[in-house]
Amino acid sequence: MYFSSPLVLVLALAPSTLFALPTRQALSIPSLADFLSKRALAAPTFQRLTDGVCDLDGVTPALGDKNPLPPPTAGLRLYHVAVGRGTQNYTCASASETVVPVSKGAAATLFNATCAASRAPTTLSSTPAIALAFSVPTGDQAAALESGHHFFSNATTPVFNLDTAAHAFGIGSLKKTANTTAPADAPAGSNNMGSVAWLKLTGIEDGTFKEVYRVDTAGGNPPKNCSGISGDFDVEYSAVYWFYTS
Repeated sequence: MYFSSPLVLVLALAPSTLFALPTRQALSIPSLADFLSKRALAAPTFQRLTDGVCDLDGVTPALGDKNPLPPPTAGLRLYHVAVGRGTQNYTCASASETVVPVSKGAAATLFNATCAASRAPTTLSSTPAIALAFSVPTGDQAAALESGHHFFSNATTPVFNLDTAAHAFGIGSLKKTANTTAPADAPAGSNNMGSVAWLKLTGIEDGTFKEVYRVDTAGGNPPKNCSGISGDFDVEYSAVYWFYTS
């Protein structure tokens, strides 16, 4: 299958060093680290970033080395790939070292990386670690690269809304069906607590997305206890999300 995508943000999150690869394709695509730091690219550079048609046949996510996630269900097709940048959300009942943080979900802006999944998978898997060092980009170019948003409708139900003013990629509510610990070399995160687990999610309603994978996570883990923390708090994170549909 061919997927036409004008939005390839993953390359916007990668520094030039990641493009020092022995492929003409990698070298021909501009490094877009400046997109995060300067929040704007010259029009010709942005045009090269956002043009493209990619073949998703045979493209699959990494599922983890130890206790890997189950593979996508037979008959489903890869529909979309996005880099998420946002926060994992927690709460502490009291500021005590005997109390542990409780998850309240997550919130993230999603940026289209579908073509990057086929063109530069190694760069894509490295992107969350890079994205974690920068705030969520805003502005006209960021809006053009945006896939949608991720949030929770309650403490246990993740929602992905990929409908925006520019496109209608779909919406879905899901539930966690499998998880595996992030690799040992995953980023430590801003609080040095490590990266949240990789997940497989399954649709629970008649939404667009039948399965979603969260992989290549960077950051997001809470502290081990609530010492010095009371109430709600957030931990910065990033991840790659793979969306499957029927």
